[in-house]
Amino acid sequence: MLRRQRSGLRALLLASVLAVTVGGLTSAPTDAAVQPAPGTTGDAFNPLPDVANPTDIASAYDPTRDRYMVVTHSASGVRRLYVGVVDGDGAVVTEPVVIHTDASPDSLGSPITTRLDIDYNPLVDEFLVTYVKANRIFGQRMSPGGAPIGGPTQLSQINSADFRCTANHHDVVVDTATGDYVLAYAVGMFFATADPCEDLSNRHKTTMARISPTLAVGPRTDLPGRFENGNNSWTAIERHPSTGDYLVGRLDTDGGTFTLVDADFDVEASQSIDVRNAEPFSFPTYVHVAVDPTSGKWMAIARGSQRSQTMILDADGSIDVPAAIRFTDAVDDLEAVGDGVFVGSTRGTGRVIQLDLRGETVSTYTVAADVPDLSDLTHGDGARFLATGANRVGNSNAIAAELVAVPPAVLPLAPARIADTRRSETAVTVDGAFEKIGAVAGGTELVLQVGGRAGVPADATAAMLNVAAAGATRNGFVTAYPCDSERPTTSNLNFAAGAAASAGGFVALSGDGRACLFVSTTVELIIDVNGFVPADASIESIVPERFLETRADAATGTVDGAEFGGGRIPAGVTELPVAGRGSVDDGATAVMVNITAIRPSSGLFITVFPCGSAQPTAANLNAPAGGVVNNLALARIGENGKVCIFASAETDLVVDVSAFAPEVGSLVSINPERFIETRPGQETVDGRDQFGRRTGVDGSFNFVSIAGRSSVPAEARGVMLNVAAIRPSASGFVTVYPCGELPNTASVNYAAGSVVSNAVFVALSDPDGWICVYSSADTDLTVDVVGYTTDG
Repeated sequence: MLRRQRSGLRALLLASVLAVTVGGLTSAPTDAAVQPAPGTTGDAFNPLPDVANPTDIASAYDPTRDRYMVVTHSASGVRRLYVGVVDGDGAVVTEPVVIHTDASPDSLGSPITTRLDIDYNPLVDEFLVTYVKANRIFGQRMSPGGAPIGGPTQLSQINSADFRCTANHHDVVVDTATGDYVLAYAVGMFFATADPCEDLSNRHKTTMARISPTLAVGPRTDLPGRFENGNNSWTAIERHPSTGDYLVGRLDTDGGTFTLVDADFDVEASQSIDVRNAEPFSFPTYVHVAVDPTSGKWMAIARGSQRSQTMILDADGSIDVPAAIRFTDAVDDLEAVGDGVFVGSTRGTGRVIQLDLRGETVSTYTVAADVPDLSDLTHGDGARFLATGANRVGNSNAIAAELVAVPPAVLPLAPARIADTRRSETAVTVDGAFEKIGAVAGGTELVLQVGGRAGVPADATAAMLNVAAAGATRNGFVTAYPCDSERPTTSNLNFAAGAAASAGGFVALSGDGRACLFVSTTVELIIDVNGFVPADASIESIVPERFLETRADAATGTVDGAEFGGGRIPAGVTELPVAGRGSVDDGATAVMVNITAIRPSSGLFITVFPCGSAQPTAANLNAPAGGVVNNLALARIGENGKVCIFASAETDLVVDVSAFAPEVGSLVSINPERFIETRPGQETVDGRDQFGRRTGVDGSFNFVSIAGRSSVPAEARGVMLNVAAIRPSASGFVTVYPCGELPNTASVNYAAGSVVSNAVFVALSDPDGWICVYSSADTDLTVDVVGYTTDG
């Protein structure tokens, strides 16, 4: 059986500790109920042997040789800059060499006063070390083996002879299109009174310059704005991998200003974060910027003395997620992994934090208690990182530890129709493909292109679909599976002759982004997509496997022969072993299951919940007596690796598994909770949205709050729901969507007088975290939340 494989997102961490320490990365989740603990630890090693009292440490990565170059400043006695080389696993390649020495004890003579930086230039296969000496910025070229190339070169340009007029708080990025370096730094003079420093008078400004690989310095370009606080002027710069634009972060009077400039340094956009208004008596201290190569979005961080704020910008510099206080730690560096994952090192805590595309903290990792100051993160091979820092006790060495950062699981999308085979004027898809092509003949399959359409990336490994069937003259079923694997003996949707039916489906995609939908009898298919799994994801999609089959005369059994042919289950709770069966890992925390109730003895509802937890007042599936109904559910795994299934009446039952969440994952399943209830006298989990009345004709409950309620955190970006329509007055449909324009999609199809439910994965409207629910006919409605993701 084909199983979708992915390489885990792993990171290599380096931080200064005592040489005898053997590595410890302990997990410290921000909220254990929200985020599972991260992964494993590594061993101690020393990248800079015998370097006493390093203050600042920085590193850069050489992808050709899988090596890091590490540079540090020794702050005791004679001040020196040391450079060493370690391989990707932390083994020392080159012993530390001194590239600069200065015996002057005062800050003006020290080799570094404000910032130490190092960058690898792949176009010339060299490193550039930059540092501050005597209030000027210098650069030293280095070979990949750790040998200096030429001597130090002054890179900053100050239009003043006064030595107190400083160039400091610099940052450097490589222009990978030309091989040039782009230097951004602050010019200022503290306590200036007579304007000797470029007419700044106790203010500072930020300037940029292009520098050739041989360190020929181009002309300066000053960015707009003169800010108070003299030399309190931290600067950060990053280059966008797609547009070639630069985002420059700089401290302003009230917080951080983030300016987008093009390759010629012309300003395209500018945004600010005001730390003083957000937190009284706060003053600005640091800014950081990074860009996610997958989404193309920028993250900007402004650190105040009291709190830190994050802001997300689109590639063009417009605001995607407004600035807000989201964590309290001081961030000393920020790096993007990809797939919407950022990591940052925090001052004074010894922690690395993971942030998502809302700027929210997903997880926190403690490297070591005696390494409080992590000052630099460097992106290595794949998703590995080198984190550098210094302890405060005597001589320092280093520790390597592996962690599992949490990549996205399922990323929510605005619902979009990607197939409608009906020969009708209303059969319209998002891009005109797969529309009005006619019914799919029984015994054949619709080969549906999903990747590369409707916001689904071409390399997505799975998709969240809503599959609807209409116009069938016989009872039948639909099986969805990746087109490059054998068709499994499972089903995603069961339908009756003459009745519309729909069901949510978690469907693995083939390598070229296709899903095959087999139909047992001729039927029209309508397919909507509302989420996808990125190439590197914290969820494992598999070709569906059967884990429970109660019918003894069924043509096929279960994946391992267990839980097969036991006969109809009585009303009550059935325990189903899940973890460690078939393709599901022993440490899995949740499974995506398709549950089918077959000919229940009376009207039935089914609730899936983790064994060992209290049974919730919610439902995953509703079925009439004698019917065959199925639905998708995200089921949290409980005690002894089992999920519990409550059935309100006797029935045959089939359970198929299509994915599982590993021990470290960002799709979080919860004990189902009711968030919307229209029936009088019925309750929701928190007493809110108990409407006590049916929806009206063409009725819509607008702006129903989801994020921040009960078990769903405020930073949630998407939720897994079970939506039930109860005794509607006419045939019709329900659409659940992020509030805004009503999409041409359906979440639940119903017949008059029926009780129908369906699983729905829906993005939350940004930034309020709401959903809207539209019904084409008046009906009672219930909406239960069974899981959420903070990705998106």
